[in-house]
Amino acid sequence: MRSIGFIALALFGMTNLSYPTESKPLPYKPVQEETQAIAALEKLGGIIRLVSLEDKALDVDLTGATDTLTDEHLQYLLVIKNIQVLRLKETQVTDAGLVHIGKITSLKRLFLEKTRVTDAGLVHLLPLKELSYLNLYGTSITDQASETLLKFPRLQTLILTETQVSSKGIQQLQKGKTDLEILPNLELRKAQAEAAWKAAQKAVADAKADYEKIQAEVEKVAPEIKQIQEEVNKTSAEFSEMTKKNEAAKKELARLTMELTQAKEALERVQKESSKNPQDALLKSQFEEKKNQYDSLQKATTTARKNSDMLEAATNAAKKNSDQAKQKLDKLKNSKKLTDAKLTWETNLKLEETTRKIWEELNK
Repeated sequence: MRSIGFIALALFGMTNLSYPTESKPLPYKPVQEETQAIAALEKLGGIIRLVSLEDKALDVDLTGATDTLTDEHLQYLLVIKNIQVLRLKETQVTDAGLVHIGKITSLKRLFLEKTRVTDAGLVHLLPLKELSYLNLYGTSITDQASETLLKFPRLQTLILTETQVSSKGIQQLQKGKTDLEILPNLELRKAQAEAAWKAAQKAVADAKADYEKIQAEVEKVAPEIKQIQEEVNKTSAEFSEMTKKNEAAKKELARLTMELTQAKEALERVQKESSKNPQDALLKSQFEEKKNQYDSLQKATTTARKNSDMLEAATNAAKKNSDQAKQKLDKLKNSKKLTDAKLTWETNLKLEETTRKIWEELNK
């Protein structure tokens, strides 16, 4: 008989008599009372919920016991009455555990996602005549399980996503049990694959048309492109020549500037010596010579600077002309636009091939 405390908690829609979980699996210990079995499962990390207050149907959730639950522990379930939902996602349950689960004849919904059950183990579940929902997501179930799965009289929903069951296996199941909802839905996947393939085909056709249109525009202006190409070649050559002259002028200016600095220093030294000996004719002669050298270099440096500035301006103008000619050529050629259109076409071709293969695989 169920305890008063259990029924009181059930009035709130669920029981969750949580106990601290252990780091290592607890050994299975046979029990006789339902409350003892519930306590043992909750200690392992399970949660027991009341599905219906009217008939006291239970939902046993053992997904919190992924590291603590063993096949042996499932024997606790046999002591608990009216279990209609059992959740075992990602637990360590194997075919040996299904032997115990097959004895819970009240079971209507069974969740075995990512457990270690196999085709052979499903046979142990055949006594579950009320089973209407079976989730085998992510298990190693194959086409070999089809015969067994068709023997559940009330099965309405079957989840086979991420299993080894092929499209052919799903077709066999659908043919054998027409009212069975199977996920993945093969017919829906076929329709989706066909729609995706058709969309990819249209995308390929559109991208090809865009590419050919741009290519035709480029061919139409081919004579003008040739003319602009010649202009580009000419302006580029002018820019290259002006750049060389500008660099040479800068080097000459640097050389003269250095010589001017040296001449100024030499003039200042002679001027200093001459001021000390104003009557010295040799020093006076040297001063005049240095003064003439300095003046001459100063004029040459000024001329070189003006020449360098002019060449700098001319180089910049040549670069501008060259850049404008290249931009005009690129615009006529539609280079980037044409490249992008070709890339889009090629990408859509790959997508079309992928979607076609998916459609073909589903329709084998």
